[in-house]
Amino acid sequence: MSSDNRETTSSDPHLTTGPIDIGNREYLDLRLPELREKFAYEELSGLSKERLKQEESNLIRDFTDLRNRFPHSDYLGNDDKALQRIQMGDDFRGLSTLTSEQKQRIYDCKGDCYRNIDRAITEAVEREKASGLTARFGTWLNEFVDNLTPLFVIKW
Repeated sequence: MSSDNRETTSSDPHLTTGPIDIGNREYLDLRLPELREKFAYEELSGLSKERLKQEESNLIRDFTDLRNRFPHSDYLGNDDKALQRIQMGDDFRGLSTLTSEQKQRIYDCKGDCYRNIDRAITEAVEREKASGLTARFGTWLNEFVDNLTPLFVIKW
């Protein structure tokens, strides 16, 4: 009952004060593309090796947070939605336990993101090797010899 003695119904969406209830599929459809974009190779390719290591830590944290949004089932089939509601507070979305297909979607996205980071780290290491002191000295020596070569050419 409300303060003006009228009964509020749950059919009025603006009157409900409970958790936002969206389905797992819809939530994954929103969140996985965000993660794919955040950890896309194009976004990571210009970063240094140290920064990429930080991004790898962020990847682990982001996917752990994603998995923690869903209640975990115990061996009896009970889920811990009440505990999750307490832990997440206002961030609680009313999600249900993940199906095997949904777990596979998360696993595939995480694998793609890891491959992007690994590829970017490999290229960053190669860039750092190429810009190292020995590589720069080798390049300078090559250019020096190329510039001296015309002086030693004997003309007939």
